[in-house]
Amino acid sequence: MFVVFIMNSLLRGRFTLANHQVQKGMCALFIWAAVSLFLSKIDPAKAFPSDVYSYAWASGLSSPGMRGYSFLIRLFLSMMAINFIIDAVNTERRFFKALNFFLLFYFAVCLYVLAQYLLLVLLGVQIGELRPSAMETLTRTGGYIGESSNLAGLLVSGFFLTVAFAARRHARIWFPRWVLMAMCAAAIVGIISTYSAAWILSAMLAAAVAGAKYLGRKELSVIAVCAIAVVAVFHAEIYETVFRKTFIQFSYINVRSASWTAGLAIFLDNIQTGVGIGQSVFFAPTYLRDIAVNYFIVPETFLSLFLASRFPPMNTYIQWMAETGTVGLALLIYVFYLVYRSGARISRPEHTLIVKFGLGAALMATVVAANAAPDYLYVGFLNFLASMYVAGGRLFARESS
Repeated sequence: MFVVFIMNSLLRGRFTLANHQVQKGMCALFIWAAVSLFLSKIDPAKAFPSDVYSYAWASGLSSPGMRGYSFLIRLFLSMMAINFIIDAVNTERRFFKALNFFLLFYFAVCLYVLAQYLLLVLLGVQIGELRPSAMETLTRTGGYIGESSNLAGLLVSGFFLTVAFAARRHARIWFPRWVLMAMCAAAIVGIISTYSAAWILSAMLAAAVAGAKYLGRKELSVIAVCAIAVVAVFHAEIYETVFRKTFIQFSYINVRSASWTAGLAIFLDNIQTGVGIGQSVFFAPTYLRDIAVNYFIVPETFLSLFLASRFPPMNTYIQWMAETGTVGLALLIYVFYLVYRSGARISRPEHTLIVKFGLGAALMATVVAANAAPDYLYVGFLNFLASMYVAGGRLFARESS
């Protein structure tokens, strides 16, 4: 559906500079990313360490000469896709049509993950790829979707919208209420089966904050009962892979926290313009050597993991700071603010539930979860959620004005 919107707009639409309030912020963000990348290419102080050319993964679009440009193109395509969706979804009918197709594909993913997990647990039949964790005895679902955390993000992206329509069904939604409620249950099982600590905690936080603000007492009671039931059934898995894992991540120097330290060091050494979009991964090993020697018994093993796996700072915001500097971080915060402000004038309860809870809570969870993973500014579901949130704010603010 994302591709259909883009192709339709390319054929019939147009790219205008002042079409909506978020667009100027996105354009400024892209222009600065291009400027910082250009400065990184001409500044001798930002030259790549010589050993990056020997890394096995540093070839093709990930080569030192191409990686920055490829990430700049990814940012441009994300910005263009967001603009085209906002421009195309200009009526209430199109808004709900887009949500219906999104829910249709979302339900297909939920059913696939549920079938994948239940077949393995009940019958020992494996469909697709179930990814065992090297540090856990439990098996994490990934399937053909990719890394387990990416699957968790995809499942969270439509969960709150499904809850919103299950709580108060809208006449324009294709699916009966029992289907929506069944998909809520399937999504919960799917999210937990990924054992992604970042996404599970982010979803819980978003549900608590947005639910308290936008849901009624009855809906909150149902969610509380469901949450208690889920904790009762999966208490061992949740404790082991979420709370205990999170405690360990913040208590000791490990791969993730070491990458954060390296990213912050890169930022502080290049605080104004950064090292160029997509290029922090080339500088991280230099900073990680000191971390490895100081904190790890076998620093060679630690470094080989990073070099073999192409690790940028495993935090989208630290990564962005390291790559675009203070100005880039300020512009990113400004774009987030513009997206948030776009829904401020929605007042009717049914539209508030759909946009601010259904889309807004998913955006909140994504923004929080991005603290534990890199490159989240370019993922499709974040772009879709942001564009539909802005489109909903434009459409339904008209009725309240």
